[in-house]
Amino acid sequence: MKFFGTDGIRGKSNAFPFDNNTVSLIGYVLAETLNKKGNGILIGRDTRESGKRILKALQKGINAAGIKVTDLGVLPTPAVAYLLKNNNYQAGIVISASHNPYLDNGIKFFSSKGKKLPDKVEAKLEKNLVKYIEEKKILSKKTNIKNVLGKNLIKQYTNFLISLLPKNALKGKTIAIDCANGASYKIAPEILKKLKANVVVINNKPTGKNINLNCGALHPETVAKVVKEKKAFCGFAFDGDADRLISVDDKGIVRDGDYFLGVVAKYLKD
Repeated sequence: MKFFGTDGIRGKSNAFPFDNNTVSLIGYVLAETLNKKGNGILIGRDTRESGKRILKALQKGINAAGIKVTDLGVLPTPAVAYLLKNNNYQAGIVISASHNPYLDNGIKFFSSKGKKLPDKVEAKLEKNLVKYIEEKKILSKKTNIKNVLGKNLIKQYTNFLISLLPKNALKGKTIAIDCANGASYKIAPEILKKLKANVVVINNKPTGKNINLNCGALHPETVAKVVKEKKAFCGFAFDGDADRLISVDDKGIVRDGDYFLGVVAKYLKD
């Protein structure tokens, strides 16, 4: 396919197909293809400076198809998938290029069940998108569509994560996290603090241009150094949209997920 890759649509944020008109058409073809039953489309994004512009263009296209948008703001990709699975929405979008530099961006699509769209659905979207681009379709503005913010949904997601561990499970434990100046920069420290951990946070001051810049999951040695300096219980490094997590043990050694899950299970059992 011309537009869709293995993880939605990606490219340079200042070039086709991320110009405003094409992005609006992307939103339009998604909305017009969906089952019309549901509360609209959820959209989350990471911290790239182009994210707000792309969100606005997507909203225009989705609204033109008669569907409203619930804007989740900056939020990890897994949160959007979870919220779709546990609420009644028609689809979801994440505006992110994951671990790539800030000049890149992407549009990831999720079904109402929180899963990636099937290839046949993406093929249909692409066919319609190409048709509308060739026709130079002009979208009509719908003034009766009211987009909303998803603050209550974010609270639902944080409560779910907190519920996965016993109350005060991390009390007295020092945990270092590298937020990659990305989507986890608010929610990750907040959740760990509610679990009573002593949180040491680095790379949690996004500028729109510093996402993944010499930090995060691509550079776990950074948080590993902090773990050793602070004598922390463990450390975590997220990538830009926080769907990738690298774990570091108390000695500053990078560990895979299976190892770390075993440690956590033993800790909770003891």
